[in-house]
Amino acid sequence: AAESYAGFVLHVGPLTKGTLHVGDVVQVEVDYQRRNKVAPNHTMTHILNFALRRVLGTIVDQRGSLVDDARLRFDFTSNKPLKPDQIAAVETICKDVISQELPVYVESAPQAHAKRIQGLRAVFGETYPDQVRVVSIGAAIPSVRHLMLADPENAAWKQFSVEFCGGTHLTNTKEAVSFALFEEGAVAKGIRRISAYTGDAAKQADARADDLEKHLDDLAKLPVVDIVTSVAAFRPVLDTALISLPRKEALKHQLNNLIDKIKAWQKDEAAARAAAGVAHVQTLVAAAKANGDEFIVLSLDVGAEAKLGRELLDAAVQVHPDGSFFIFSVDADRTKTAGFAQVSAKHHAAKGLDAKSWVNTAMASLGGKGGGKDPLTATGQAKTVQGLDDAIAAAKAFVH
Repeated sequence: AAESYAGFVLHVGPLTKGTLHVGDVVQVEVDYQRRNKVAPNHTMTHILNFALRRVLGTIVDQRGSLVDDARLRFDFTSNKPLKPDQIAAVETICKDVISQELPVYVESAPQAHAKRIQGLRAVFGETYPDQVRVVSIGAAIPSVRHLMLADPENAAWKQFSVEFCGGTHLTNTKEAVSFALFEEGAVAKGIRRISAYTGDAAKQADARADDLEKHLDDLAKLPVVDIVTSVAAFRPVLDTALISLPRKEALKHQLNNLIDKIKAWQKDEAAARAAAGVAHVQTLVAAAKANGDEFIVLSLDVGAEAKLGRELLDAAVQVHPDGSFFIFSVDADRTKTAGFAQVSAKHHAAKGLDAKSWVNTAMASLGGKGGGKDPLTATGQAKTVQGLDDAIAAAKAFVH
């Protein structure tokens, strides 16, 4: 790594073989292949700094950065997370600068003069030498006698990225190819961090986003009943995808539309099952009443929701007001069983029949249990359908 100390550049690294002595002559070789990957990340870090100030205002100050051949990382002052529209605006500015193919200008100048440039960005707490290297993107600084350095206090320079910097850079922003802001979060109180890709890595992030978008588009074309499992599995894939945050936000919106569509379908399906269940209960209870039965145990497969259980019990009581009922019902996936009990006032007074005890006795065969403060009504749940026949037998035995 190359590090600068008070104007001196030090090359620091491990000695992998041999020995090194004071006074030895060494030959330094630049890894141009790596540098060509670092340069776009470094130049776009400057543009990101510029974009954040454009979107969030002058309250934003740099608090650190890391630029390597894989990505760029930028820390800045902010007391709250960026909103999705702010993140999108920052990314758009960065992409626009690339598409505008702006030249990158570099020139040395006296610090005392250069620091007067309007819109200049410098690192908080950094010590700069008397002669500084000025990097300007899009605004020429050909010499101290012309343009920016000749008129440093011109407010027009605020429209450009201008920084003191000794690092490696592109010659034109088009060489960055693309930009994908894939992460934004807190690293300390009042400090936020943004990570982004440029070049091929950004193009790959865009390709991943394209694939995810196509997958959602394909799901949207299928019948709702066929996409429930696939949509549920898509959420964690999208959440962990290293893609542009604005693209991710758009895909989340698209995914939520599908989820809303599924919920509406499930609601309609549940309503249809409930209606069918109510009709079926009334038919069975009417037959049992005609047969002289007062304690009626039924098993259905119309859902395991508590609200549904109340509807089923009310339907039974409507047909047979003096009856006591225990209704088992399993959910659509056959992974849960609910037990709903309704004891008539007559049976409670004459036999001491208690709904909660009835439910707990029956649901024990399923590994479940029930509850309820009213002795006339109770609900139980079990996370299985295994043992349902035994539970039905236990419910019947409890009242006979």
